[in-house]
Order: sequence, then structure tokens, then C-alpha cells
Amino acid sequence: MIKLLQENPVYIILITGISAMGFAHYSEIFMGLRPCDLCYQQRYIWYGTIALSIVTIMLKKQNNSVFLLSIMVMLLASLLLGGYHAGIEYDFWQGPQDCTGAIIANNADDFAKMLSQRTMIKCDDVQWDILGISMAGFNAIISLGLLSFMIINFLQYKKGSNDNI
Repeated sequence: MIKLLQENPVYIILITGISAMGFAHYSEIFMGLRPCDLCYQQRYIWYGTIALSIVTIMLKKQNNSVFLLSIMVMLLASLLLGGYHAGIEYDFWQGPQDCTGAIIANNADDFAKMLSQRTMIKCDDVQWDILGISMAGFNAIISLGLLSFMIINFLQYKKGSNDNI
């Protein structure tokens, strides 16, 4: 099993992605946590990464530069969005108005309309953390680790291969 994972790093991405999404859904269903809009966007990236990993494995393209680079782009997107979301939670910067801002209305009708269109889960509210690291923070950390792992594996593969991008 370990040899398979060492020779096919895409399996590690797939297992980690499925585990991350499993925990996200577990926390929503069994722990009562409600995701915000940015949480959903992070999930969409992971769903794409999982799907791309499955396709890569099924087509036996684990050593194909295009597939590996595509997975790395997905991990970079996950890192950036997770880091952005964590930065909002830690008050490093302001998040999107519809996710963190106050409701401002001129009259009762506008207020009711805004309430019906607005998400009630704010992106700057941390619902769960371990040692001060939120789920978005863990997403950024995990994505950084996996991206680094993939870059190292890709460079090692390219060093011993004639495969051109």
C-alpha cells in the first residue's frame, strides 16, 4: 500500500480530498455546523480535485504532466481560497459584503428583501476550531502541504522523464 502511494501521489490527493469532504459533511450533519458561502466554494474546489484525481487514476495518467499540473492548479485554488477565508475569520481583511457585512436598508421592504436573499451564515464567524485554527485554516494548511508534495513529486518525475508539457 505504501509503495502504491509513493509511486502514485494522486492517490494521496484522492484519499485526502475524500476525507476532507467526509469531515465537512460529517460536521454539518452530526455536529450542526452550517457552512457559509466561502465554505461551499472551497468544497466545490475539492469536488473538482476529487473528480480530476479519479479521472487521472482511471485513465492511468498519474505521470502525465497535464493531469498533474491540473491537480496542482486545483490545490493552489484551494490554498488561496482557504487562506482568504481564514484571513477573513482572523480579521486580517474584510470579506465579501454579502458574507460579512451588515444589512443596510432604506425601508422595511428593502430590509425584508435583503433578508430573504442574504445568507445567514457569516464568513467571519468561526464555528469550529482546534488550537485556534478554523476549518478554513486547516483547508489552507492541508492544501499547502499537498501542493508542496505534488510539486516535489512533479519535479522529481520531470527530472527523470522526457515527458514535455
